[in-house]
Order: sequence, then structure tokens, then C-alpha cells
Amino acid sequence: MRNIFLMLFFVLTLNLQSQSFYEQVMEVNIAIADSCNNPEILRQSADAFNRLLVGSPNDWPIAFHHTLCLTRIADLILKKDTASALSNYLLAKEALKRSDTLNIKQQENKILEAYLKIIELRFNKEKTRVNNIKLLETEIEELRKVAPSNPRLLSVYGYYYLIFYPLDKSKKPKTIELLKEACKHYAEQKPDGYYPAWGKKWNDELLLKVNIKNCVNKSGQK
Repeated sequence: MRNIFLMLFFVLTLNLQSQSFYEQVMEVNIAIADSCNNPEILRQSADAFNRLLVGSPNDWPIAFHHTLCLTRIADLILKKDTASALSNYLLAKEALKRSDTLNIKQQENKILEAYLKIIELRFNKEKTRVNNIKLLETEIEELRKVAPSNPRLLSVYGYYYLIFYPLDKSKKPKTIELLKEACKHYAEQKPDGYYPAWGKKWNDELLLKVNIKNCVNKSGQK
């Protein structure tokens, strides 16, 4: 984690006007958004993406990863600091509007929106919460019809079950099935520029919560 912080610090000291700055900031901060669980470092990455948006306001990958960082921060700190988590959730919700505007039919936006709705429902203590939880499951199922092999959607769906049915033993097989299926598709995905590829490490962590070893691809490598 210290190495990631030092790399981030180094990149942020580069010349803002150079093309290499854009490339290096994107690569470093996307890696952080993909795998970091430190809210402070994620905050720095969110700020870095936000600065890039000033010069590239129509760049969807920047807008998307900015939203992802804010979403991850809200999720990670929710139990320890509800007020700050709510603030970051609201920032993420606004950031998602921009991301969605730049790429309105993009399924990755819809998947991130589902993730944000899980976070929103964790704040919600109203009587309507149960109905909204069921409604969200319907929305995720509809997304699966469009993107059945998207590993991030499968991870989000598995997370949905872990969050809302933690003690329901009848849901555990479904949770494991979703997360294991995600493993397979993470192993198959190929890098495509700055297109979203996050979720592999998160999926591994979710599997550990149901006492399953981390994802292993066909070659036996994590």
C-alpha cells in the first residue's frame, strides 16, 4: 500500500499539460480504483480524476473511475463513519450522472448504479426498505439479461445477497454461485485501454466472506 501511495505522489507531481501525465495518472489511479481498500488513497485518486476532468470534460473513462472511487469510499467507511459515507455516496451519485450523460447506454454505468443502490439501501431504515431491496434484485436480474457474462455485475449481485441476506442459509449457494461465475469471467476478460475492468480483488474478498478461497484461473494463477 505504501508503494501505491508513493507512486501516486510521484505521478501527481508531473506536468499537468503533458500527454504522459494523462497516461500515467490514468494507469496509476485506475489500478488504485480497481484494488485499493484505503479510503484516504482512494480519495486522492478521486481528486486526481476530478482534476483530469477539468481538462477533459467529455472523457468517459475519467468520469467513470472518478465515480468508482467515490463509490468505493462510501462503501468502505459506511460502518465506521456514516455521515462521511453518506457525503461520499451523494458525491458518487452526482458523479454517476455525469458518467451516464457521457455514455448513456453504457452497461458499466448501470452496474455501478446498482452498486450505489446497495449502499443507499444500507442507509435506508424506512418501512419501504424491504420493497426497495426486492425491486433492486429485479433490476439486477434485468441487467443480467443484457450483460450475462459481465463479472462486475455478478460481483455486485453476490454482494447484494451478502449485504441483505447475511444470515439466510438458503441464499448462500446462490451467492457462491454468482461469485464463482464472476471468477471465471474475470479470468477471461482482456485489457481494453481504460475501459472498466475493476472488481477481481473485490470478488476475491467477497468469496472469503463465504469461506471460499480466492479466484483461481485456468492456469492456477490468482
